[in-house]
Amino acid sequence: MSKKGREVPFLEEQMEVETPKDAGQKDAWESLAFQFCKIATFALVFQKYTFFAATVLAALTYWYVFLRGVKTTRCVLKKPLIVAIFWTLIAPIAAYFTFR
Repeated sequence: MSKKGREVPFLEEQMEVETPKDAGQKDAWESLAFQFCKIATFALVFQKYTFFAATVLAALTYWYVFLRGVKTTRCVLKKPLIVAIFWTLIAPIAAYFTFR
Protein backbone atom coordinates (compact mmCIF):
# COMPACT_ATOMS: atom_id res chain seq x y z
CA MET A 1 0.00 0.00 0.00
CA SER A 2 1.42 3.38 -0.96
CA LYS A 3 1.11 6.53 1.14
CA LYS A 4 -1.02 8.26 -1.48
CA GLY A 5 -3.52 5.46 -1.97
CA ARG A 6 -5.43 3.63 0.69
CA GLU A 7 -7.05 0.26 0.46
CA VAL A 8 -9.61 0.76 3.26
CA PRO A 9 -11.86 3.82 3.14
CA PHE A 10 -12.11 6.05 6.18
CA LEU A 11 -14.65 5.12 8.81
CA GLU A 12 -16.78 8.15 7.94
CA GLU A 13 -17.10 6.94 4.36
CA GLN A 14 -18.07 3.46 5.51
CA MET A 15 -20.73 4.69 7.90
CA GLU A 16 -22.60 7.09 5.65
CA VAL A 17 -26.27 6.43 6.21
CA GLU A 18 -29.13 8.19 4.55
CA THR A 19 -31.70 9.57 6.95
CA PRO A 20 -35.25 10.44 6.01
CA LYS A 21 -35.99 14.13 5.56
CA ASP A 22 -38.51 14.10 8.38
CA ALA A 23 -36.17 12.44 10.91
CA GLY A 24 -35.68 15.74 12.74
CA GLN A 25 -39.42 16.29 12.93
CA LYS A 26 -39.94 12.76 14.22
CA ASP A 27 -37.30 13.37 16.90
CA ALA A 28 -39.04 16.59 17.94
CA TRP A 29 -42.41 14.84 18.26
CA GLU A 30 -40.85 11.97 20.20
CA SER A 31 -39.19 14.47 22.53
CA LEU A 32 -42.54 16.19 23.11
CA ALA A 33 -44.25 12.85 23.72
CA PHE A 34 -41.53 11.91 26.21
CA GLN A 35 -42.07 15.18 28.11
CA PHE A 36 -45.78 14.38 28.45
CA CYS A 37 -44.89 10.84 29.54
CA LYS A 38 -42.72 12.26 32.33
CA ILE A 39 -45.49 14.66 33.39
CA ALA A 40 -48.09 11.88 33.44
CA THR A 41 -45.82 9.57 35.44
CA PHE A 42 -45.09 12.35 37.94
CA ALA A 43 -48.82 13.07 38.28
CA LEU A 44 -49.56 9.37 38.74
CA VAL A 45 -47.08 9.14 41.61
CA PHE A 46 -47.93 12.40 43.40
CA GLN A 47 -51.62 12.70 42.42
CA LYS A 48 -53.18 15.71 44.19
CA TYR A 49 -49.74 16.92 45.32
CA THR A 50 -48.39 17.07 41.76
CA PHE A 51 -48.38 20.84 41.28
CA PHE A 52 -46.93 21.51 44.73
CA ALA A 53 -44.24 18.82 44.33
CA ALA A 54 -43.37 20.07 40.84
CA THR A 55 -43.00 23.69 41.99
CA VAL A 56 -40.78 22.74 44.94
CA LEU A 57 -38.62 20.40 42.85
CA ALA A 58 -38.35 22.95 40.03
CA ALA A 59 -37.31 25.68 42.47
CA LEU A 60 -34.74 23.47 44.20
CA THR A 61 -33.21 22.12 41.02
CA TYR A 62 -33.02 25.51 39.32
CA TRP A 63 -31.39 27.04 42.41
CA TYR A 64 -28.86 24.19 42.28
CA VAL A 65 -28.28 24.71 38.55
CA PHE A 66 -27.84 28.45 39.07
CA LEU A 67 -25.36 27.92 41.91
CA ARG A 68 -23.39 25.49 39.71
CA GLY A 69 -22.87 28.32 37.21
CA VAL A 70 -25.19 27.30 34.38
CA LYS A 71 -26.07 30.39 32.33
CA THR A 72 -29.00 29.21 30.18
CA THR A 73 -31.65 26.50 30.19
CA ARG A 74 -34.27 25.04 27.87
CA CYS A 75 -37.01 26.52 30.05
CA VAL A 76 -39.14 29.32 28.59
CA LEU A 77 -37.65 31.86 31.01
CA LYS A 78 -34.11 30.90 29.81
CA LYS A 79 -32.04 32.05 32.81
CA PRO A 80 -31.80 29.67 35.81
CA LEU A 81 -31.95 32.50 38.36
CA ILE A 82 -35.20 33.85 36.92
CA VAL A 83 -36.72 30.35 36.78
CA ALA A 84 -35.62 29.61 40.36
CA ILE A 85 -37.12 32.86 41.67
CA PHE A 86 -40.36 32.28 39.74
CA TRP A 87 -40.92 28.76 41.12
CA THR A 88 -39.84 29.85 44.61
CA LEU A 89 -42.61 32.47 44.54
CA ILE A 90 -45.18 30.01 43.14
CA ALA A 91 -44.41 27.16 45.60
CA PRO A 92 -46.10 28.77 48.66
CA ILE A 93 -49.19 29.53 46.57
CA ALA A 94 -49.29 25.90 45.44
CA ALA A 95 -48.86 24.79 49.06
CA TYR A 96 -51.78 26.96 50.16
CA PHE A 97 -54.14 25.53 47.55
CA THR A 98 -52.91 21.96 48.08
CA PHE A 99 -53.07 21.82 51.88
CA ARG A 100 -55.93 24.19 52.78
